[in-house]
Amino acid sequence: MTAITEYNLGALDHINGALAQADLLGVFGREGLDMAAIWAPPGAGTPGFYAYKIYRNYDDAGNGFGDVSVSARSEDQSKLSVYAAERSSDHALTVLVVNKSFADLSSTIALSGFRGASTAAACASAPTRRGSRGCRIKPSASGRSRRPFLPAR
Repeated sequence: MTAITEYNLGALDHINGALAQADLLGVFGREGLDMAAIWAPPGAGTPGFYAYKIYRNYDDAGNGFGDVSVSARSEDQSKLSVYAAERSSDHALTVLVVNKSFADLSSTIALSGFRGASTAAACASAPTRRGSRGCRIKPSASGRSRRPFLPAR
């Protein structure tokens, strides 16, 4: 068992702290960390709260990030972090992309070795706003890639 018994990145009341927390939670999952205890959890409605929400209940309908880690990578981890996991309950592939830059970005998300649905649901979350916006994305011709708009932090 691997655990971090206490950590605090700080600034969970600011977008920068929320992005750092969302990125760190992705690293924890990717690396198979068994447990981590944050020193002071973020308050409801703060940007840091939404960093957790995106993994636990992103759509307010109980859907969360997958529980089985899937390999994901970014060409430039300093600008875009990418984390992926499959939900064992319904075999949905969940992908989280964190835009850490100061510019709006667009990047192709290509899927290989995954036999999922031909449509995808996308939820964009702005931690400075309450809730998240949802939309439907039509699949590309091959059905194996998406090119989402990734707003700046």
